[in-house]
Amino acid sequence: MKPTLYNIIFSIYVFIIVGVAPPLLMIIFSLITLRNIRLAHRRIRPALTFTGMHQRDYQLTRMLVSEVVVYILSTLPFPFNSLYNTVTISIAKSVDRQIIEAFINFITGTFLIFINPSSTFYIYLTTSKTFRSEVKAAFNNIGHQIFRVPQRPRLPTMSKRTTTM
Repeated sequence: MKPTLYNIIFSIYVFIIVGVAPPLLMIIFSLITLRNIRLAHRRIRPALTFTGMHQRDYQLTRMLVSEVVVYILSTLPFPFNSLYNTVTISIAKSVDRQIIEAFINFITGTFLIFINPSSTFYIYLTTSKTFRSEVKAAFNNIGHQIFRVPQRPRLPTMSKRTTTM
């Protein structure tokens, strides 16, 4: 069986649209974001030398790098597998090879593709202390709303008034 024109075009399309363009754009925009953060710090305090990033900027850097790495690791195998399947479609394959390729198709086409959208929450949770504290506060707020934990009533405080006559 020869690869059809559709198979060839689809493989090239997937390779460019899924495999090359998004990681390239993610890297470019991450670098632009980091550059703008550094320039903003220099504009705010030009007299100080830039010795390091602030804590939130460091967390943002970790989040950006982690996001790009997870995207590449979870999505890039799919376009390569698609190209491989198109190139080797005309080769006679043993049953063992077909089973291995079916397993790899499942891993790259189903399992890894679904990891990327769900990984963002876990990336942010593990790399950002600020995000963790916000999530904790949100869960506490939801818990208080669901379970209607009674809050202690506040007693009015007596304030001293000074009047001048």
